[in-house]
Amino acid sequence: DGDGVVGPGETYAALRLLGFGRLKAAFVAAGIHAGLGARVRLDAVHLGKHGSDTGVYDARGRFVPEAFERLFARFDSGSAGALNESDIARMISAHSTERPGAAFAAKVEFRLLLDAAADRVNAGERAVSRERLASFYEGSLFYELAGEVPPWRT
Repeated sequence: DGDGVVGPGETYAALRLLGFGRLKAAFVAAGIHAGLGARVRLDAVHLGKHGSDTGVYDARGRFVPEAFERLFARFDSGSAGALNESDIARMISAHSTERPGAAFAAKVEFRLLLDAAADRVNAGERAVSRERLASFYEGSLFYELAGEVPPWRT
């Protein structure tokens, strides 16, 4: 609603716009807010980073394109132009070793990303294209999937 704070109802509504069913959207919204708080302040969302994050955001929550390029070069098996489920599992495992902690959260988060945004099949597995993953990290993907224009582009 533009107030800079996201509550469970807003998260549920957004998940529904992304195509999640009622039960799954309710469960995921409850899980997100159980982990991050009843009301998530967008200006402080970067504080929710965990040890197994990809490193594509800096400590202040800003997208770092060079880190994205390194991540993609390292985990895009066969230079397919997409990360499939196995690539993502390798990525999470590697980052859990480099920055221990919260691998479970990373697995859940990327499974949800695949559920909402997989746009390819690579080696028989769901995959997210390089372009779509970049738009996820820079912040426009969910707006686009919901048929909306990101507010900074209006």
